[in-house]
Amino acid sequence: MTLLPAIRRPFAGLRRFAAGMADLFFPPICSSCDEDLGPNYDDSRLCETCRDGLTEVPTFRCPKCAARVAITFQDGDCPWCRTHDLRFDGTFTLGTYHDALREVVLRSKYGGSEPLVAAATKLLLHRWEEPLRAAQIDLVVPIPMYWTRRLRRGHCGPEIAAQVIARHLGVADYPRLLKRQRNTQPQVGLSINQRRDNVHRAFGVRRPSRVVGKRVLLVDDVLTTGATCSEAARELKRVGASFVAVAVLARAQGET
Repeated sequence: MTLLPAIRRPFAGLRRFAAGMADLFFPPICSSCDEDLGPNYDDSRLCETCRDGLTEVPTFRCPKCAARVAITFQDGDCPWCRTHDLRFDGTFTLGTYHDALREVVLRSKYGGSEPLVAAATKLLLHRWEEPLRAAQIDLVVPIPMYWTRRLRRGHCGPEIAAQVIARHLGVADYPRLLKRQRNTQPQVGLSINQRRDNVHRAFGVRRPSRVVGKRVLLVDDVLTTGATCSEAARELKRVGASFVAVAVLARAQGET
């Protein structure tokens, strides 16, 4: 066990060298608009214009569901939470589902979007760095697709975001811990009650022993009514999770 850091160190150096050579021969470009970033770029690999477009003006959001609410609701009196019976404990989001952020979410559903998803996730981490670390997360788990849809699409945006978050926080990433037990229909266009019925008992946990007593961060692309993440959180808590928070790129409130 004590030899692992020594073994890894040379490979970390090789990775940094390879990244440097790649930047030399293939100058870095913006993950969103492909603009040349030049020599001075940050870890998000976004140009200033795209980064600004994805950076929301500070606004008060409910700590539990991330809905935009008046600051007078900050003591847990969120009208959205009162009517939605959400089973998770908190939500971290980059911003509202519109304009540039809506475009990121839509593009994340197609192949080739991995760098853009990673870039947007790094902005989310930058915004919520301290609260995320204070949450003392043990496991990062993406909301899964049904296997046939996953096979057709070839990739899963929440899986990419979960990997970035887990690596940044230094915690375990379990992309297959949650399973979607049936092929639910897309939530877009469904009423609140229809969304709840659509995902009811849709999730299972492959290794419940890994969840017992753990603090879990669920990752998805967008949260609208919260039905999907709430049902996944319910199942995780049923098998023993002590805390479940949610991280999403965007929070929608009627914007579907």
